[in-house]
Amino acid sequence: DTLTVNVHGKSLTETGKSKNVTGIYNGFGSQLTVDKDLVVRLKNDAPASKRELGHYYMSAVYAGYGGKVPRLSKENPDRDYGDTNIHVKGNVDIDAIGVGLQANKRGHIIVDGGGRIITHPLETSDTYSVVAEEGDVYVNTGSDGKHPGSKELVAVGNVGLINKDYG
Repeated sequence: DTLTVNVHGKSLTETGKSKNVTGIYNGFGSQLTVDKDLVVRLKNDAPASKRELGHYYMSAVYAGYGGKVPRLSKENPDRDYGDTNIHVKGNVDIDAIGVGLQANKRGHIIVDGGGRIITHPLETSDTYSVVAEEGDVYVNTGSDGKHPGSKELVAVGNVGLINKDYG
């Protein structure tokens, strides 16, 4: 069994540099389990042009904004959303103009299997096949990253480990 997500478009906002086009977006403590293989195709006709910040706006699979997010929770700035999780119980097959798997700010992505993640270089912004920024991405290594499996993963693109203080 396979879940297929096809996204092809461009941001509805003509002005600005963000231009958000995303496949699966999970945030604010939400939980998502895909109990099969996951295929994501992300085509972006007008990628973000924010250089080192552009990767935030174009991910095939994104998990983030867990914990306290005061700038986005103005009514209740002390609210703790808990961790945001995406668990894929099969393999991934991702081809993205943007980022393949991205976890930030108490976001966690676990892929039980292997597969392939293909990203394409852009002149307008940084992209990553896998990026963890104050979050975790585990592919074929168990739920804690300490149990290597036997599935093959082909990743074409940058791998990012970023330590950012969200304050």
